[in-house]
Amino acid sequence: MFPYIRSEFIDQASTGKPAVFIAANLYNNEAILDKWMMELSQLIDWLGPKNTFVSIYENGSTDRTKEMLKEYRAYLAERHVRHEVIVDEKKKDNGRRIPRLAEIRNRAMDPLPNTRMHFDKVLFLNDIIFEFSDAFNLLMTRGGDYDAVCAMDFFGEFYDLFATREITEKWVGSGKYPYFEDKNSRELLKKGEPIPVYSCWNGMIAMKVDPFLKDNIRFRALVPKEPDMPIEASECCLIHTDLRKHNYTKIFINPQVKVSYDPFHYWYANYILPVLDLFYSVSNHPKSMTDAQRESWNNKTRNMMETHKIDPEDTICLWGGQ
Repeated sequence: MFPYIRSEFIDQASTGKPAVFIAANLYNNEAILDKWMMELSQLIDWLGPKNTFVSIYENGSTDRTKEMLKEYRAYLAERHVRHEVIVDEKKKDNGRRIPRLAEIRNRAMDPLPNTRMHFDKVLFLNDIIFEFSDAFNLLMTRGGDYDAVCAMDFFGEFYDLFATREITEKWVGSGKYPYFEDKNSRELLKKGEPIPVYSCWNGMIAMKVDPFLKDNIRFRALVPKEPDMPIEASECCLIHTDLRKHNYTKIFINPQVKVSYDPFHYWYANYILPVLDLFYSVSNHPKSMTDAQRESWNNKTRNMMETHKIDPEDTICLWGGQ
């Protein structure tokens, strides 16, 4: 099922390659899991098992995800890849979504301080369709000179508007090319160069390991004890607010790395959208809000700060889009 990890990588670390803690959360992913595990195995092949730790946390799946992960756990053990693959029998919680997501992301990160390994990067994977080359290119963005760098994820249009904020701290201007309201960001996009952003996630993110080990940064939700919130903020945006508080500000999107959530949309993003982008580059003028909409939104965020005692910096991550 999985590509063989060559024996020379078992005997020695891969000189000059980053040591990577790979984290993932999975749930009911039978349809894509063979492909996902195959590409991950190729990444491990390139990094070398001595440079890699794989941490996967799953809970609540009702398809074959649990069974497939148990097989993959045995495969990793056979290939001497250090790992913790948790298949949790606890049923999926039906409570508020963001606190639950923050909790399970932290569960995937829990082994990091106890591995007794040196790591350069954390690579966090969602349940995406990706190629090994996508993960490689993301990790090697700017020669590794970043605090965090994200792929772009697509489901017809650019997908993760919930977690992504432009460098101006505004919502992304459009799901269609050229996406960004900020002019400098659009220019970098045209050149295919990394684009500074306030925050991102987009299905696959590489991060410097130091914030998690030295600064004990964790995923979190706004007012996690509240059973319901009128407006939510993604845990994957809030973590960038916390990174920035600790002066980890080199945060980018690599527009050359495109992932998706099923094979068709991966193909569409990488081979069809580049053609459509020529049309959208002329016809689409990204703008996240009109002035009237922004005034209304600012009133909502002020009310959230007063009612729920939210840090003003956290309001950047609030999301009222569809």
